[in-house]
Amino acid sequence: MYRKIMVAVDGSRIARAALEHASRLAASEGAALYAICVAEYPSAYYSSLVYDPAALASAVETDARKVLDEATAAVAKSGVMVESTLIHGSEIDDTVAERLLEAARGINADLVVLGTHGRRGVRRVLLGSVAEAFIRIADRPVLLYPDRAAHAAGDATA
Repeated sequence: MYRKIMVAVDGSRIARAALEHASRLAASEGAALYAICVAEYPSAYYSSLVYDPAALASAVETDARKVLDEATAAVAKSGVMVESTLIHGSEIDDTVAERLLEAARGINADLVVLGTHGRRGVRRVLLGSVAEAFIRIADRPVLLYPDRAAHAAGDATA
């Protein structure tokens, strides 16, 4: 059913769990797996008054590449073909969700897998949700992988 599965990774525990699930799904479907990491540049990047933008960009990119290397190594153990891609969140008005959708369209993903923290209330408003933003703009099937540890602990505000 799925030939190309894209999974968003950011180094978080829930993203690693979503990657593991996507890897198992790709193995069972005989699908190719695409691990995507969006390098987000903090607002300080756009204000050279505080930080050196080049140094900050380099640090962000180094961290994102490390996330992708770890994702590739984790999936390689399962025998699934994985291609990893770093996407630069270079436009100040682009959201991570928009960048992920561009990537999904670029590889013509049949399915996009995203981890979700399951935040509620004020935390959700303050911290936002890439998964929620993505499903609002998605033009293809999306699988949301829940943060089971937070739910098991009964922490609906994780």
